Amino acid sequence: MSQMAWLVAVCGLALAPTPLVAADTKTGSKAHAAEALRAALQKQKVEIDGAKIGDLTLVDGLKQLSKQHTVSFVVLEEEFKAQKVTDIRDKKSFLKTLDTKDLSVAQFLNVWLTTLGATYNVAPDYVEIVPVRRVNNEAAKTAERNQTEKDLNTLLTQDVDLGDKNFNEVPIFELLSLLSKQHDLSFVVREEQFNEIGHPNFKEQKPKLIATRFKGVTLYQFLTVVLDSMDAAFLVKQSGIEIVPVVFAAEVTKSATTKITEGRVRLSEPLVSIIAKDKSLNEVVTKLAKDFDLNILVLPQASNVDVKPSPIRLLNVPADKAIEAIALQYGLQVTRKGTTFLLTSEVGN
Repeated sequence: MSQMAWLVAVCGLALAPTPLVAADTKTGSKAHAAEALRAALQKQKVEIDGAKIGDLTLVDGLKQLSKQHTVSFVVLEEEFKAQKVTDIRDKKSFLKTLDTKDLSVAQFLNVWLTTLGATYNVAPDYVEIVPVRRVNNEAAKTAERNQTEKDLNTLLTQDVDLGDKNFNEVPIFELLSLLSKQHDLSFVVREEQFNEIGHPNFKEQKPKLIATRFKGVTLYQFLTVVLDSMDAAFLVKQSGIEIVPVVFAAEVTKSATTKITEGRVRLSEPLVSIIAKDKSLNEVVTKLAKDFDLNILVLPQASNVDVKPSPIRLLNVPADKAIEAIALQYGLQVTRKGTTFLLTSEVGN
């Protein structure tokens, strides 16, 4: 089936006569065309009424976007069926309302599609709507790796600013939607994992903190504290930032846990994510200590501190294991004294 036939059959949409960007289908320029379309999605402001978002089916929403922004959408329905989602065309968001003011089309798609268990990929002349867990091709994986680096940088460098909003009174998914809008991030709540441990409707629950305001706190630090109060954690993934139960995070990252109260546990070590290229040991250690509130000392006996090894890419690794892996890159050993990690060339020092 041709792309046009697939589009009409699945979405009931017609290809726009004047596309958002002029698509050049020559082999050497397809990537450029996709980037141009992606840039247009990020630039144009969405015109959908967020007050009625809960009444909007996937197909109706895509029709509105297609008409308003002259862009074509392709729903890969068979991929949804493969994941036992048979009604994706008529599916509606569980959000009742969504503040769409000043949202770009890309930001709107990130938030809205996530609530439908979907995401999107940008092709040279159309936008694919696919399941969140779709396995992408190699070209898309490369783009996702770059997106992961961008997301991680956002988490670690941008501060949270909720104004006068009391986040203790805001359901977690509404809070995540706000953060997604402010920081251009995609959040995926793994509801099935929360259901498995007897915590249904997690997205409607609220943080359980005494503090009502945060100032000078990075997004990473804010999410860590807020989700910890809800027995949850987040994982940095290529598909976005996944929100999962602490016990699930511990399982997939091979992390040790510490019992807090009966039925509640906490990760014994913070999860470290770092992507570093052409960095000396001192640069990497300084970044780790700052980003993750770790105590790391490079002892005078340590050698190779100026060596710049292969690129370092660690995602969601317990801090102690991450530091050991990084030290190995520089030919060093790690010993621990309380909460302090010591890096040296000599074992036991």
